[in-house]
Parts: sequence; structure tokens; C-alpha cells
Amino acid sequence: KVALKVIKLGMDTKAFVSRFETERDLLAVMRHPHIARMIDGGATQAGRPYFVMEYVDGIPITTYAKQAKLTLEERLQLLIQACEGIHHAHLNGIIHRDLKPSNLLIECIDGKPYVKIIDFGIAKAIDRSVTDRSMMTEAGQLLGTLGYMSPEQGVLDVSLVDGRTDIYALGAVMYELLTEVLPFNLDKLARDESLRIIRTENPTKPSTRLRQQGDNAPEKLWAAGGFLRKELDWVVMKALERNPTRRYQAASEFGDDMHRLLENRPVLARPASVSYAFRKWVYRNRQAVITCVMVSVMIAIASQVRLHQVAERTWIQRLLEANTRDVRRVISERRSLSPSLVESLTTEVQQRPLNTRPGLHARLAMLAQRSADSSLSASLWQTLEDDGQPEMLRFHAAAALAAHAPEDNRWNPTAMGADVATWLAEQSPVHPWIEHFRPIAAHLRATLESDLFHRPSPRLRENAAILLGKFFPNDIDRLLVFVTQAEPNQMLPLAEALRTRGPKGVDRLKAILARDFRAVR
Repeated sequence: KVALKVIKLGMDTKAFVSRFETERDLLAVMRHPHIARMIDGGATQAGRPYFVMEYVDGIPITTYAKQAKLTLEERLQLLIQACEGIHHAHLNGIIHRDLKPSNLLIECIDGKPYVKIIDFGIAKAIDRSVTDRSMMTEAGQLLGTLGYMSPEQGVLDVSLVDGRTDIYALGAVMYELLTEVLPFNLDKLARDESLRIIRTENPTKPSTRLRQQGDNAPEKLWAAGGFLRKELDWVVMKALERNPTRRYQAASEFGDDMHRLLENRPVLARPASVSYAFRKWVYRNRQAVITCVMVSVMIAIASQVRLHQVAERTWIQRLLEANTRDVRRVISERRSLSPSLVESLTTEVQQRPLNTRPGLHARLAMLAQRSADSSLSASLWQTLEDDGQPEMLRFHAAAALAAHAPEDNRWNPTAMGADVATWLAEQSPVHPWIEHFRPIAAHLRATLESDLFHRPSPRLRENAAILLGKFFPNDIDRLLVFVTQAEPNQMLPLAEALRTRGPKGVDRLKAILARDFRAVR
């Protein structure tokens, strides 16, 4: 099945016959799957020229896209085919000059749509020898279709027209495929006004035109493109540049940019910044990127866990090796103990006897954070109450319990309170563990006050005075009573405790000393 194209009677003017023959000559040099090919040509017996063409049983590209409800990707694929056909024509030195949907027919072959470019009737050959016979008729004539006409065609100077004119027309077709309207609405305008708009104004961006259309916009088409919205604007507007030097310089460039859109690669329509190119690379390789990110997150988490474990082991080592004076400071560095840290300390408690400094420190740390179970407290109380244990071990156990279990009712003066007070009086008053007993000082007071006056050793009586001043510095009246009954070696620690209470304590101490001095005199 073929198509026969012949000039009708009455239309065989010199200009028309010239264009007809030009089209025949141009078709003869082109062989491309997306251009309707010429099969034969000649003249009738009456002398009228004709040529036989491939028959294209198709419909305009925009009509087909709408009827078939093509997706964005499918529409771009058809435009890419059109670009390939036009690029072939340009390589053969032929410019179509009247590209529009009715000249871009869609023919379905085996269920797949193919573009066929037809009607090279007003085409221009870059090689002037092919079209010289028609040039004289073109000067000052408007050739093309207004809605798809490039600005240089509107100048009516055929010498300004080149391959970029076809790129502009393909851009207008792309605009219509995306928005279902033309770049400019010229329907009700006079020809001169239409040409002025084409030459001097820029079309509205496709995405903006869609928003202006409101409910009539083919939003589903754009939704399919997702993030491509901005890039589609770039590509279309580059093809529709008024200045030909800023358009795509070849139809192949235009088609390649649409390929890049479909492959999520950076498009030439925008000078690719590093960040833009990187975003496109990430999207193209999103599965690999997601995998890498997940692996990186897992590695980061594992590293944090590892660092946390190292920090915990370091802290435990410092705790176990701390001297008696520093252990409280090391413990205070941890506001709470994690389950893993409690587990490690429990292991230390089980492995380290209570009569070792590390063993006691581990127990003390657990008690300090209220992380010890009842068995740990019970083991310390058992050690404290066992007279057979070394006295220093019992003293350390008492310090751990006093600091972090002061509410236990076993701290009463008639039970453990008396023994602990005696141990304290026998220790150096500057012993670093003394401070651990401050929470249970009330249970120790009676024994210390008794030791203050009844201990046979002057050193023990002096130590008792120091402890009373240390544990009860706010009880000025009681300390003053002790001063009136104190021996000389007890006066200094009691006076020091009163001095720390400020002028009130010092003034009352002076008054008592002055009174005693007058009495002696």
C-alpha cells in the first residue's frame, strides 16, 4: 500500500510546482525509519509531477498521546524518535521548517508506536543548489505554522533559518505534549501581533502553565515524572530559546537530553553544578546508595557500641585501681550504670574478695548507683556483723553501706552504731573514708559524745572531738557545752568547728573562754 502525491488541477502554479519538485528531490536523499520514504517519482502524461511515497496510516502525535493516555516516559520516547529523524534530515542538509503534530504521525507496528515525519513541502536545503529554483518565491513569504514557528522565521528572512528552527518547533510540540496547549495562545490575534509575540516574548514555563490551568491540567502526567518537573522546564525552555545560539545546537542534543531525563542523569539544559550532578547520581544509584547508607549506619552504631564498651571497661579499670581518696570521684563520673556495666561490676564482685580494695570499690560503685541487688547488700552486712572478719575489712564494708544504705534500721546506737563510732575514733580523723559515714552520723553521736570524756586515751578523746565537730558543725550550742568540759587537747578541734560557723560561733567561743579566764584568775 502506497501514497500517491500529485498536484491537483488549478494548483500547478510555477511556485507550487517548484516546491513540489523540491520536496521530491529532498525525500529522494533520505532513508530513515522515522521519515516517510519516497518510493518513485515522475510526471503524468499531462506533464504534472507526482511521486509515490510510503503510506503512513497514522494520527498526529498529540492526538495519539491523548487517546492512548501515554505516560510522561512514553511521550518523551516518541519525541526522541522525532529528534532522530530530524537529525538524519539535518545530516543530509535538509531543514523541515514546518514541524507540527500533523507532520509527526504515529503509526503502530506490531502494537508499538513509531513516529513518521511527513510533508517536506516547504523544506529548505542547506545546499542551495537543491532549492535554488524555489528561493525566489520565498523571499518575504511566511512559511510554516504560527503556533510552532521560530522567532527567526517570523523575521521573514530565509537566510536566518537553519537546523535550530526545527529544534524550536520540536520544543513547541514537546510543550504541547506536556501541557496540552501551545507555548503561545495566538488563535485570536492578527498575524503581525502573533509574529511580534513570537519574536519578542518568552513562553510561560510548562510547570507554571499547568498551575494556571487548574483543574484542566494533566497533573497525572506530571505526577508520573515526579522530581522531573524542574528538569522538564529546563529542557523545554532551552529548545524554545528565542536566540538560536542558546538553543540545542543539534536535534541529537535535544534527544540526548530527553534520554538523560529518562535515565535520571544531569541534563545539558542547565549547567550542571556539583550538587545537581551529585543528586542525579544518587537517584540513579539509589539502591546502592541506600545499601551503603544502611551499612554505614550499622558500622557507625557498631563503632559507638564498641567505643561505649571501651569507655565502660576503662572506667571499671580506673575504679578498681583508684586509691581510697579518689574512689568517690570516679564513682560520681557515672550518673547511672547501664545493664552491661552492672553485669561487669557483678562479675568483679564475684571474682574480687571483699577484703581487697577492687572488690570493695566494685560493691561501693553498685551501691552508689542503687544498682546492687539485695544479695550484695546482704554480703556487706554479713561482713560488717561478723566479729571474725578483719577489723579493717569490716570498717570498709561499713563505709560502703553507710554512704549508700543509710536508711537501714541496723544503724542504731545499740547495734552497729556503737562499734562504728569506736572504729571511727580509732582511725585518723583525716582518713578519706570518714566522709562516707556522715549519712549515719546521728546513730554515732551518743557513742562519740561518751568517748569524748570517758576514753582513757587522750588521742581517742581528741579524735572524738574532731569527729563531733566534723559531723555536727551546725549544732553550736552542743559544741559550746563540749568546750566548757573539754580538756586542752580537745579544745582546738572544737574551736575549729565553731570557727567554721562564722562570727556567731567565734563570738560565743570568745565569751566562754573569757569567762573561764576570769574564773581562773
